This record gives sequence, structure tokens and C-alpha cells, in this order.
Amino acid sequence: MASDDGRLAPCDDAAPACLEELVRGLGRRAYRRPLAPDEVDRLVALGTGANEALGNADETVALVIAAMLQSPHFL
Repeated sequence: MASDDGRLAPCDDAAPACLEELVRGLGRRAYRRPLAPDEVDRLVALGTGANEALGNADETVALVIAAMLQSPHFL
């Protein structure tokens, strides 16, 4: 787990468990409500696929965050 250094990602890799923690935590703040299970699953799947293709945790996290910010549910 990453220390509290201002990072949005809760850990240093893009493992599915880390992505789920990121999606649930940031999603609750960005959407101002808990995310539905299908929303979490969809964003984690996006991140998992991106991590397999990109092989870079930082780029994967950035892509997941960008997807969340482009959602009509954002703020």
C-alpha cells in the first residue's frame, strides 16, 4: 500500500483488488454516492484490460480516472 503522499491510487500496482479500491473510493467522491456493483465491475474490467495492454500501473490508473471523470454521473 502507498503511504498517504497525496496519491489517488491506494497502492502501487494495478491489480484488480487495487483498482476496485480506487474505483470505490474515488467513485464515491466523484459521483457523490456509492457506485453500483456493475459500475465497479465495468471500471475494474477496463483497468484490468488496460493494464494488460499497457503494462504500466500509472497509465492504467490514469485511464480509469479519466473514464470516471467522463461519466455523466461525475458531480
